[in-house]
Amino acid sequence: MSESTGNTSDAGTAAPAADAAVTTPAATTAPAATTAPESPVTSSLLSDKAAEPAATPPVETDKAPEAKTEPEKPAALDPKDYKLEGLPEGIQADDELVQAFLDGAAKGGMDNESVNAVLNALGPKLTERLNAGAVAFKELNEKWQTDAIADPVIGGSAEKLEANMAVVKNAMNTLGLPAEMVTDALRTFQFTGAGNNPSILRVMHAMASRLVEKSVVQGGGPAPTGKTAAQRLYPTHFNNAG
Repeated sequence: MSESTGNTSDAGTAAPAADAAVTTPAATTAPAATTAPESPVTSSLLSDKAAEPAATPPVETDKAPEAKTEPEKPAALDPKDYKLEGLPEGIQADDELVQAFLDGAAKGGMDNESVNAVLNALGPKLTERLNAGAVAFKELNEKWQTDAIADPVIGGSAEKLEANMAVVKNAMNTLGLPAEMVTDALRTFQFTGAGNNPSILRVMHAMASRLVEKSVVQGGGPAPTGKTAAQRLYPTHFNNAG
């Protein structure tokens, strides 16, 4: 009896352990932690403390530029060292424009061949420019001579103009001036072109005519008959000219 009782008590005590093992709940896996999305806002007026601003990424500094090597400047030359060959007609080596060009060419380091090439290329235009003033002055005087021949007061024809100009030169001689002074005056008229200007020639002729008329009256000759001074001095020439 005692053994069955003991067995019964052991069985009774073992059963709850088995039940405990059955009812123990299985372990559960903790959910994964979620990460809040980042926000570009770094502070809030409702926050106790403003969030620290995000760190500014370092700015890459530019690399120092590499030093450039300056080309060596050619040594300054002496303009007198250039040997000019085959200068165009009308251009002289000592001309001011040529010398100014040689000064610049020397400072720029131009060699002798380049200098001659430039001068030969610019030669015709340079000559034209240098002579432009003389050409224009010559053409102006030729126009004045043509206008003087056609002028109704001092000309009308080449022969009449020549006779009237003889009156002017004769009047200059009658003033009692030294011959050298008269010669210089005539040379100046030619050099400046004034001796071809119709306006000046008309004035000179009018003055000369007055002198001739005055000399005729003072000399006891007949009074003027309406003829010009040239007609009175050269009557044969004007009669033949008609």
